[in-house]
Amino acid sequence: MESGQATSYVNTTNAPTAWLALAAALNCTTTHPDSNLTCIRNQSASTLKNIIEHQALIFRPVTDNVTVLRYPENARQTNASVYLSALLPYQPAINSAILASYPGSSDDQVPEIVTDFTFQCPVGILTNDSQMAGSPTWRYFYNASFPNINLTGLPDAGVFHSSEIKLVYGTYSRVGATEEEKALSHYIQTAWANFAKHPQVGPGWAQVPVLAEFGSNGMLKTMTTAAELDSRCGFYLDAYKAAGIAPTIKS
Repeated sequence: MESGQATSYVNTTNAPTAWLALAAALNCTTTHPDSNLTCIRNQSASTLKNIIEHQALIFRPVTDNVTVLRYPENARQTNASVYLSALLPYQPAINSAILASYPGSSDDQVPEIVTDFTFQCPVGILTNDSQMAGSPTWRYFYNASFPNINLTGLPDAGVFHSSEIKLVYGTYSRVGATEEEKALSHYIQTAWANFAKHPQVGPGWAQVPVLAEFGSNGMLKTMTTAAELDSRCGFYLDAYKAAGIAPTIKS
């Protein structure tokens, strides 16, 4: 699952420029001054597609400081409490419990909260739902870091989003590569290839709720459970419900 997220795309004016341009091109601003949405909904898909493509309209996110923060970096850099108040507003008791479950300073807490809330817990929901629906489902947790795979200027970044990609494709630098790194890359490539050839057999470990953990404590592969890995995900269930994500994280 490769991804991007809305706060990476900056809308410097925070104005719905593309939307207004689309409405103007359809004359919706004049004919429906109170609701250009109604006018635009009455247009055919081909008409909308033609205008969007010919005018090269790009729909940047418009932030409301509720669903999406206008300046998310400020919240991230301030402290974990401020970040949580924006993420889960008006829930001081839950926010206090969340902070207590993530030991360390705000510099440590915020990245872990973001990881759980944005990636790990939704993946837990997705895989559990898939398994409950009767689909064969396997899950892994990548937890390996190597000196020759790091972020520029952040030599101690540890495990970061996409850091496993070079091992998946075998494109990691051979300069400074450790034996553990080579072995893990070979194992992952073999597992991925076997799964592609025989998906019903699986990649080489048990199905959800068991999952494979790569690289923890220098181990090639260890087994853990969704209940252990997702132990803090229950804090976020109300937010996921509001977003329409089924809360099926299992113990």
